[in-house]
Amino acid sequence: MTSNKMTTTTSLSTAFTFLLLSLPVSAQDDWKQWPTGQQWRIGAALFVPSLDTKLVVTDSEGIVGTGISFENNLGLEDNKSTVLVGVDWRFFKRHKVSFKYFDLQRDANAESSVAILIGGEEIDITLPIQSFFNISANELSYSFSLLFDERKDLYVGLGLSVQDLELGIRGTASNPEPGETISSQLSTTAPLPTLNAGFNYAFTDKWMFVSQLGWLAVEADFATDEKLEGQIINANIGIEWLAFKHAAFFAKYQVFDVDVDISDDDTIFAVDYDYQGPLLGVNVTF
Repeated sequence: MTSNKMTTTTSLSTAFTFLLLSLPVSAQDDWKQWPTGQQWRIGAALFVPSLDTKLVVTDSEGIVGTGISFENNLGLEDNKSTVLVGVDWRFFKRHKVSFKYFDLQRDANAESSVAILIGGEEIDITLPIQSFFNISANELSYSFSLLFDERKDLYVGLGLSVQDLELGIRGTASNPEPGETISSQLSTTAPLPTLNAGFNYAFTDKWMFVSQLGWLAVEADFATDEKLEGQIINANIGIEWLAFKHAAFFAKYQVFDVDVDISDDDTIFAVDYDYQGPLLGVNVTF
């Protein structure tokens, strides 16, 4: 009889202990069911930006060239779509890491309607000028939610946007040595850190307002012959619709503005590229 009582008591104690252990875990995981709290978001979007790219080259003698617009002066496309992909992982309730990537490549072979100076050299604008501007951006960021519940997510964080830049201009000189080939190009990887902040608000279980702002000014030495200074602005605002249990469509307006001076072998490339426009895509959530 005593043995049966001990067995029953042990069984009840084990069941009660299991219940106590399971309740906090269940409560802790409730946020994964919130509209703001999906643990994983994997998405892709079509980015259709208006493009504005400017360059000023200062040669090793300190002679500053003219401001060149790749779109207006060199014939590069001022509207070209590209695909952005991204992954968000909320590994704890208030902690999230994100990764984003996009690539945009353009080239042209056209005459210019305005004089173009590369340092102290002038390009003959009556002849075609070859140009290209390629960029790929990999952005990794971490964020912490200051305010987080089933409707609101206010967060701050740090990011690193690694910009791979390739740009170049090639033409025929009209001065100081007519007929000579003028070629100026830059290939560099610029790691640009950002301070990020954002706010998401779920109006309902299916509709959510989303926004993010990233900004930072930076000055860095990469090597003995390469330096960088400038600023980056990366912002978006939009709406997301959870159309299905694990699929959400979104529409945003994206602004991506980088203004940097890159010194390479005593030649300074002052580059300003501004891409902004609609972003339409889908997220798989779980």
